[in-house]
Amino acid sequence: MRLSIILPFYNVEKYISECLNSIYAQDIPETEYEVICINDCSPDNSREIVLQYQQKHENLILIEHTENKRVGEARNTGLRAARGKYIWFIDSDDYIAENCLKKLITTMEKNNLDLVFFNFLEFWEKESFHRSEICNFTTEICEGKEVFKDKDCWWSITGYSWRKIMRRSLYFENEMFFYPYFWLEDVSIGARCFVETKKIKYLPEDLYFYRRHSESIMASKNRWEHTTGTIKYAVEFYKIYQGSNDDFVKEFFKAHTKYYIDLSAKKILHLNSKDRDLFYNKLKLITDLQLVFPVISKKSEMLLKHKIIATCLHPLYKSAKFVQKMLK
Repeated sequence: MRLSIILPFYNVEKYISECLNSIYAQDIPETEYEVICINDCSPDNSREIVLQYQQKHENLILIEHTENKRVGEARNTGLRAARGKYIWFIDSDDYIAENCLKKLITTMEKNNLDLVFFNFLEFWEKESFHRSEICNFTTEICEGKEVFKDKDCWWSITGYSWRKIMRRSLYFENEMFFYPYFWLEDVSIGARCFVETKKIKYLPEDLYFYRRHSESIMASKNRWEHTTGTIKYAVEFYKIYQGSNDDFVKEFFKAHTKYYIDLSAKKILHLNSKDRDLFYNKLKLITDLQLVFPVISKKSEMLLKHKIIATCLHPLYKSAKFVQKMLK
Protein backbone atom coordinates (compact mmCIF):
# COMPACT_ATOMS: atom_id res chain seq x y z
CA MET A 1 0.00 0.00 0.00
CA ARG A 2 1.61 3.25 -1.12
CA LEU A 3 -0.59 5.82 0.65
CA SER A 4 -3.12 6.07 3.47
CA ILE A 5 -5.50 9.03 3.39
CA ILE A 6 -6.92 9.65 6.87
CA LEU A 7 -10.26 11.45 6.96
CA PRO A 8 -11.96 12.11 10.32
CA PHE A 9 -15.49 13.47 10.01
CA TYR A 10 -18.02 15.17 12.27
CA ASN A 11 -21.06 17.17 11.22
CA VAL A 12 -19.91 17.71 7.61
CA GLU A 13 -22.79 16.37 5.56
CA LYS A 14 -22.71 19.53 3.42
CA TYR A 15 -19.07 19.06 2.44
CA ILE A 16 -17.94 15.44 2.70
CA SER A 17 -19.19 14.38 -0.74
CA GLU A 18 -17.07 17.05 -2.42
CA CYS A 19 -14.11 15.89 -0.36
CA LEU A 20 -14.54 12.21 -1.25
CA ASN A 21 -15.18 13.02 -4.91
CA SER A 22 -11.82 14.77 -5.05
CA ILE A 23 -10.07 11.85 -3.35
CA TYR A 24 -11.43 9.50 -5.99
CA ALA A 25 -10.72 11.80 -8.96
CA GLN A 26 -7.12 10.60 -9.03
CA ASP A 27 -4.54 9.14 -11.39
CA ILE A 28 -3.42 5.99 -9.55
CA PRO A 29 -5.33 2.72 -9.09
CA GLU A 30 -7.48 2.51 -5.97
CA THR A 31 -5.57 -0.64 -5.01
CA GLU A 32 -2.51 1.56 -4.36
CA TYR A 33 -4.09 3.75 -1.67
CA GLU A 34 -6.63 3.46 1.11
CA VAL A 35 -9.12 5.98 2.47
CA ILE A 36 -9.67 5.64 6.22
CA CYS A 37 -12.78 7.52 7.37
CA ILE A 38 -13.24 7.95 11.12
CA ASN A 39 -16.76 8.70 12.31
CA ASP A 40 -16.32 10.75 15.49
CA CYS A 41 -19.97 10.23 16.48
CA SER A 42 -21.25 12.64 13.85
CA PRO A 43 -24.88 13.65 14.63
CA ASP A 44 -25.86 14.42 11.03
CA ASN A 45 -26.06 12.41 7.80
CA SER A 46 -22.29 12.24 7.23
CA ARG A 47 -22.04 8.53 8.11
CA GLU A 48 -24.73 7.55 5.62
CA ILE A 49 -22.94 9.47 2.88
CA VAL A 50 -19.66 7.68 3.66
CA LEU A 51 -21.44 4.31 3.56
CA GLN A 52 -22.70 5.09 0.06
CA TYR A 53 -19.13 5.70 -1.10
CA GLN A 54 -17.94 2.55 0.65
CA GLN A 55 -20.33 0.50 -1.49
CA LYS A 56 -18.59 1.84 -4.61
CA HIS A 57 -14.97 1.82 -3.43
CA GLU A 58 -13.32 -1.21 -1.84
CA ASN A 59 -10.41 0.85 -0.54
CA LEU A 60 -12.64 2.92 1.78
CA ILE A 61 -12.46 1.82 5.42
CA LEU A 62 -14.96 3.16 7.95
CA ILE A 63 -13.99 3.23 11.64
CA GLU A 64 -16.62 4.16 14.23
CA HIS A 65 -15.87 5.97 17.50
CA THR A 66 -18.23 5.09 20.34
CA GLU A 67 -17.78 8.58 21.82
CA ASN A 68 -16.81 11.97 20.44
CA LYS A 69 -13.02 12.28 20.84
CA ARG A 70 -12.50 15.28 18.53
CA VAL A 71 -10.29 15.60 15.53
CA GLY A 72 -6.87 15.01 17.15
CA GLU A 73 -7.78 11.64 18.62
CA ALA A 74 -9.72 10.71 15.46
CA ARG A 75 -6.53 11.25 13.45
CA ASN A 76 -4.66 9.01 15.90
CA THR A 77 -7.26 6.29 15.33
CA GLY A 78 -6.71 6.51 11.58
CA LEU A 79 -2.93 6.59 11.93
CA ARG A 80 -2.88 3.43 14.02
CA ALA A 81 -5.06 1.64 11.46
CA ALA A 82 -3.10 2.84 8.41
CA ARG A 83 -1.12 0.43 6.23
CA GLY A 84 0.29 2.83 3.66
CA LYS A 85 3.95 3.75 3.37
CA TYR A 86 2.94 7.42 3.42
CA ILE A 87 0.26 9.33 5.33
CA TRP A 88 -1.93 12.24 4.24
CA PHE A 89 -4.36 13.74 6.76
CA ILE A 90 -7.27 15.50 5.06
CA ASP A 91 -10.07 17.51 6.68
CA SER A 92 -13.49 16.34 5.57
CA ASP A 93 -14.79 19.84 4.78
CA ASP A 94 -11.90 20.50 2.37
CA TYR A 95 -10.86 18.84 -0.88
CA ILE A 96 -7.75 18.07 -2.91
CA ALA A 97 -6.64 18.72 -6.47
CA GLU A 98 -7.64 16.37 -9.23
CA ASN A 99 -4.95 13.90 -10.36
CA CYS A 100 -2.38 14.90 -7.76
CA LEU A 101 -1.62 11.59 -6.03
CA LYS A 102 0.67 10.15 -8.70
CA LYS A 103 2.97 13.17 -8.64
CA LEU A 104 3.07 13.35 -4.86
CA ILE A 105 3.81 9.69 -4.31
CA THR A 106 6.28 9.48 -7.18
CA THR A 107 8.14 12.50 -5.82
CA MET A 108 8.38 10.80 -2.41
CA GLU A 109 9.53 7.47 -3.82
CA LYS A 110 11.93 8.73 -6.48
CA ASN A 111 13.83 10.95 -4.03
CA ASN A 112 13.45 8.69 -0.97
CA LEU A 113 11.89 11.58 0.92
CA ASP A 114 10.61 11.69 4.47
CA LEU A 115 8.12 14.45 3.68
CA VAL A 116 6.77 16.54 0.83
CA PHE A 117 4.68 19.69 1.25
CA PHE A 118 2.81 21.92 -1.18
CA ASN A 119 0.71 25.06 -1.60
CA PHE A 120 -2.95 25.45 -0.73
CA LEU A 121 -5.76 27.80 -1.63
CA GLU A 122 -8.03 29.14 1.11
CA PHE A 123 -11.60 30.25 0.56
CA TRP A 124 -14.76 31.17 2.46
CA GLU A 125 -17.66 28.98 1.35
CA LYS A 126 -18.22 29.78 -2.33
CA GLU A 127 -16.09 32.90 -2.49
CA SER A 128 -13.13 33.30 -4.82
CA PHE A 129 -9.97 31.40 -4.02
CA HIS A 130 -7.02 33.24 -2.60
CA ARG A 131 -3.59 32.07 -1.60
CA SER A 132 -3.11 32.31 2.15
CA GLU A 133 0.59 32.98 2.05
CA ILE A 134 3.27 33.26 -0.59
CA CYS A 135 5.91 30.65 0.14
CA ASN A 136 9.35 31.27 -1.33
CA PHE A 137 10.93 28.20 0.20
CA THR A 138 13.57 26.35 -1.80
CA THR A 139 12.43 23.56 -4.12
CA GLU A 140 15.68 21.67 -3.51
CA ILE A 141 15.77 18.66 -1.21
CA CYS A 142 16.87 19.70 2.30
CA GLU A 143 16.53 18.92 6.00
CA GLY A 144 13.20 19.60 7.65
CA LYS A 145 14.61 22.10 10.13
CA GLU A 146 15.38 24.49 7.25
CA VAL A 147 11.71 25.59 7.20
CA PHE A 148 12.14 27.34 10.56
CA LYS A 149 14.63 29.72 8.96
CA ASP A 150 11.83 31.07 6.77
CA LYS A 151 10.48 33.78 9.08
CA ASP A 152 7.63 34.68 6.73
CA CYS A 153 5.82 31.37 6.40
CA TRP A 154 7.28 28.70 8.70
CA TRP A 155 4.01 28.60 10.69
CA SER A 156 1.94 28.09 7.56
CA ILE A 157 4.29 25.33 6.41
CA THR A 158 4.29 23.40 9.69
CA GLY A 159 0.94 24.34 11.20
CA TYR A 160 -1.43 22.41 8.94
CA SER A 161 -1.50 18.61 9.00
CA TRP A 162 -3.10 18.47 5.57
CA ARG A 163 -0.34 20.47 3.84
CA LYS A 164 2.08 17.56 3.73
CA ILE A 165 2.52 13.86 3.09
CA MET A 166 4.95 12.07 5.38
CA ARG A 167 6.46 8.63 5.79
CA ARG A 168 4.25 6.65 8.18
CA SER A 169 7.13 5.02 10.07
CA LEU A 170 8.36 8.41 11.32
CA TYR A 171 5.19 8.98 13.33
CA PHE A 172 5.76 5.78 15.28
CA GLU A 173 9.55 5.95 15.54
CA ASN A 174 9.28 9.39 17.12
CA GLU A 175 5.99 8.77 18.99
CA MET A 176 4.26 11.63 17.22
CA PHE A 177 0.54 11.57 17.90
CA PHE A 178 -2.06 14.30 18.06
CA TYR A 179 -3.19 15.81 21.35
CA PRO A 180 -6.89 15.63 22.29
CA TYR A 181 -7.27 19.40 22.50
CA PHE A 182 -9.90 21.32 20.60
CA TRP A 183 -7.75 24.00 19.04
CA LEU A 184 -4.22 23.89 17.62
CA GLU A 185 -4.22 20.11 18.02
CA ASP A 186 -1.93 19.69 15.00
CA VAL A 187 0.50 22.58 15.39
CA SER A 188 3.06 21.05 17.74
CA ILE A 189 3.09 17.71 15.91
CA GLY A 190 3.47 19.62 12.65
CA ALA A 191 6.56 21.35 14.01
CA ARG A 192 7.99 18.05 15.25
CA CYS A 193 7.50 16.50 11.81
CA PHE A 194 9.93 19.01 10.35
CA VAL A 195 12.38 18.69 13.25
CA GLU A 196 12.57 14.91 12.79
CA THR A 197 12.76 14.72 8.97
CA LYS A 198 16.11 14.62 7.16
CA LYS A 199 14.90 14.79 3.55
CA ILE A 200 12.00 17.02 2.55
CA LYS A 201 10.90 18.73 -0.64
CA TYR A 202 8.56 21.60 -1.46
CA LEU A 203 6.24 21.43 -4.48
CA PRO A 204 5.07 24.98 -5.38
CA GLU A 205 1.68 23.79 -6.64
CA ASP A 206 -1.85 24.34 -5.33
CA LEU A 207 -2.86 20.82 -4.34
CA TYR A 208 -5.18 21.45 -1.39
CA PHE A 209 -8.32 23.56 -1.05
CA TYR A 210 -8.91 24.81 2.49
CA ARG A 211 -12.49 25.81 3.25
CA ARG A 212 -13.33 28.41 5.90
CA HIS A 213 -16.90 28.40 7.16
CA SER A 214 -18.87 29.37 10.25
CA GLU A 215 -19.13 25.79 11.53
CA SER A 216 -15.42 24.99 11.35
CA ILE A 217 -13.23 24.56 14.43
CA MET A 218 -11.03 27.51 13.48
CA ALA A 219 -14.12 29.73 13.39
CA SER A 220 -15.26 28.57 16.81
CA LYS A 221 -16.09 31.27 19.37
CA ASN A 222 -15.06 29.10 22.34
CA ARG A 223 -12.35 31.46 23.51
CA TRP A 224 -11.42 29.38 26.54
CA GLU A 225 -10.67 26.42 24.27
CA HIS A 226 -8.49 28.62 22.07
CA THR A 227 -6.60 29.85 25.13
CA THR A 228 -6.03 26.32 26.45
CA GLY A 229 -4.81 25.22 23.03
CA THR A 230 -2.34 28.09 22.89
CA ILE A 231 -0.85 27.12 26.26
CA LYS A 232 -0.57 23.46 25.24
CA TYR A 233 1.15 24.69 22.09
CA ALA A 234 3.74 26.50 24.24
CA VAL A 235 4.34 23.44 26.41
CA GLU A 236 4.91 21.20 23.41
CA PHE A 237 7.25 23.76 21.83
CA TYR A 238 9.24 23.73 25.06
CA LYS A 239 9.53 19.94 24.87
CA ILE A 240 10.97 20.25 21.35
CA TYR A 241 13.44 22.86 22.63
CA GLN A 242 14.41 20.69 25.59
CA GLY A 243 14.88 17.52 23.54
CA SER A 244 16.94 18.95 20.67
CA ASN A 245 20.74 18.95 20.36
CA ASP A 246 20.65 21.41 17.50
CA ASP A 247 21.48 24.97 18.61
CA PHE A 248 19.30 26.62 15.97
CA VAL A 249 16.28 24.43 16.78
CA LYS A 250 16.73 25.04 20.51
CA GLU A 251 16.84 28.82 20.18
CA PHE A 252 13.92 28.89 17.76
CA PHE A 253 11.57 26.91 19.97
CA LYS A 254 12.76 28.57 23.15
CA ALA A 255 11.79 31.96 21.72
CA HIS A 256 8.41 30.69 20.55
CA THR A 257 7.66 29.08 23.90
CA LYS A 258 7.94 32.54 25.42
CA TYR A 259 5.83 34.06 22.65
CA TYR A 260 2.90 31.66 23.09
CA ILE A 261 2.90 31.96 26.87
CA ASP A 262 2.67 35.72 26.38
CA LEU A 263 -0.14 35.26 23.85
CA SER A 264 -1.99 32.95 26.26
CA ALA A 265 -1.92 35.51 29.04
CA LYS A 266 -3.36 38.15 26.73
CA LYS A 267 -6.17 35.78 25.81
CA ILE A 268 -6.96 35.18 29.50
CA LEU A 269 -7.64 38.87 29.98
CA HIS A 270 -10.49 38.71 27.45
CA LEU A 271 -12.30 35.73 28.97
CA ASN A 272 -15.58 36.33 30.76
CA SER A 273 -16.18 34.77 34.19
CA LYS A 274 -17.83 31.60 32.84
CA ASP A 275 -15.18 30.99 30.19
CA ARG A 276 -12.42 31.67 32.70
CA ASP A 277 -13.74 28.91 35.00
CA LEU A 278 -13.93 26.50 32.06
CA PHE A 279 -10.42 27.50 31.05
CA TYR A 280 -8.89 26.86 34.47
CA ASN A 281 -10.64 23.49 34.81
CA LYS A 282 -9.13 22.48 31.49
CA LEU A 283 -5.77 23.96 32.43
CA LYS A 284 -5.47 21.52 35.34
CA LEU A 285 -5.29 18.69 32.80
CA ILE A 286 -2.05 20.08 31.37
CA THR A 287 0.06 18.35 34.03
CA ASP A 288 3.33 19.39 32.40
CA LEU A 289 2.56 23.13 32.41
CA GLN A 290 5.22 23.74 35.05
CA LEU A 291 7.87 22.66 32.55
CA VAL A 292 7.80 26.03 30.83
CA PHE A 293 8.33 28.10 33.97
CA PRO A 294 12.16 27.81 34.08
CA VAL A 295 12.69 28.86 30.49
CA ILE A 296 10.44 31.91 30.76
CA SER A 297 11.68 33.18 34.13
CA LYS A 298 15.38 33.88 33.58
CA LYS A 299 16.04 37.57 34.19
CA SER A 300 18.70 37.74 31.49
CA GLU A 301 16.35 36.42 28.82
CA MET A 302 12.98 38.01 29.35
CA LEU A 303 11.09 41.08 30.41
CA LEU A 304 9.48 41.51 33.81
CA LYS A 305 6.11 41.25 32.09
CA HIS A 306 6.83 37.67 31.07
CA LYS A 307 7.71 36.66 34.61
CA ILE A 308 4.38 38.02 35.83
CA ILE A 309 2.59 36.16 33.06
CA ALA A 310 4.31 32.90 34.02
CA THR A 311 3.12 33.27 37.61
CA CYS A 312 -0.41 34.25 36.68
CA LEU A 313 -0.86 31.23 34.43
CA HIS A 314 -0.69 29.01 37.49
CA PRO A 315 -4.17 27.57 38.28
CA LEU A 316 -4.05 29.08 41.80
CA TYR A 317 -4.52 32.54 40.30
CA LYS A 318 -8.03 32.81 38.94
CA SER A 319 -8.46 36.56 38.76
CA ALA A 320 -8.04 38.11 35.33
CA LYS A 321 -8.27 41.54 37.03
CA PHE A 322 -5.15 40.69 39.02
CA VAL A 323 -3.27 39.81 35.84
CA GLN A 324 -4.48 42.97 34.14
CA LYS A 325 -3.42 45.13 37.10
CA MET A 326 0.06 43.61 37.20
CA LEU A 327 0.58 44.04 33.47
CA LYS A 328 -0.14 47.77 33.50
